[in-house]
Amino acid sequence: MWQVRLRTAISVTLLLLLSFLIYVNDIQYVVTNAKIKLFADDTNLFFYCKDLVQLFALANIGMSQLYDWFTANKLSLNVDKTCYSVFGPNCKKTMTHTLQINGQVIQNVKCCKCLGILIDNDLKWKDHIDYVYNKLIKFVSIFYKLRTKLSSSILRMIYFAFVPSVNPSVL
Repeated sequence: MWQVRLRTAISVTLLLLLSFLIYVNDIQYVVTNAKIKLFADDTNLFFYCKDLVQLFALANIGMSQLYDWFTANKLSLNVDKTCYSVFGPNCKKTMTHTLQINGQVIQNVKCCKCLGILIDNDLKWKDHIDYVYNKLIKFVSIFYKLRTKLSSSILRMIYFAFVPSVNPSVL
């Protein structure tokens, strides 16, 4: 089964927070053929289909519906911050298909960030592992030098100050 994940950021101009929340809660009824996941100003649309050609047709219809909703609510979509990924077998075939919103081509990416996690279209997690590794490697020498000078509870506090993505209640 093929899946397209579209990620975009909503730009809000001259709207109060309450009005924005009303608008955003309404977006789930706009695109009829997609599952929509919202987090703050980050919007993810998921389209599902077994046929790649039909998938892109559904996604382009959804983009048209989304653009109409943005226009009707006087909101703007930053196409430069909008991208999509296709999950499924033989993802390389997607280069022949394009996804557009209001005539502008949306960028197809191999990997995108979703709530701090890097997800690639092969679902291999290599990009995310490399990202976390490169963040943590900076602190290895610091912890190595401090290990004999501070107690384990202080080291633990320092660790969680530098590496907030790990839940301390788990350890």
